[in-house]
Amino acid sequence: MLDAVIAAASIMCVILTWIYVEGFYLQIALTVVWTFSAIGIIGREISCWRKRRKKKETATCPQVICLLGENDKTIQSWPLEGQTGLLIGKENPDYTCLIDLTGSSYSDYIDPIHMSLNYTNAGWWAQDLSTRGGSAIWRDGKEIFLVPGHPVLLQCGDLLELSRSVRLAVR
Repeated sequence: MLDAVIAAASIMCVILTWIYVEGFYLQIALTVVWTFSAIGIIGREISCWRKRRKKKETATCPQVICLLGENDKTIQSWPLEGQTGLLIGKENPDYTCLIDLTGSSYSDYIDPIHMSLNYTNAGWWAQDLSTRGGSAIWRDGKEIFLVPGHPVLLQCGDLLELSRSVRLAVR
């Protein structure tokens, strides 16, 4: 709020400069200084607003991972609330996969530990752990291939694709 008041005062100073200051070059110089001050303050305010908005969006999303079937119908869902990390895979004696795809129709293509999801202050990150099938994220109609060891920040609306067969919606 204070930034908006300062920006308005800068604009008012430009107007007053042209009314009360004698000398054309001095008017131009002061106008440039006050205008750039106002632009800088307004730009900083817009940047802060965007950061607050983005932080608010990541705080509320994603909240659930959904296994999709035919016609994108949800077969099963797993809430992310209260989790800090989880594994996606299938029945495994060594690890517990919270998102267990053993019963899915394409489970033969899924590795025992196929992907990990980890939460940080920035949001949920997906990392491919697959040794054979691979993973991708579909976002805004574009496919992002996951490279083992290089996590990608998840967004609401992303579609996780495991081994080109199993699809998980991020909601």
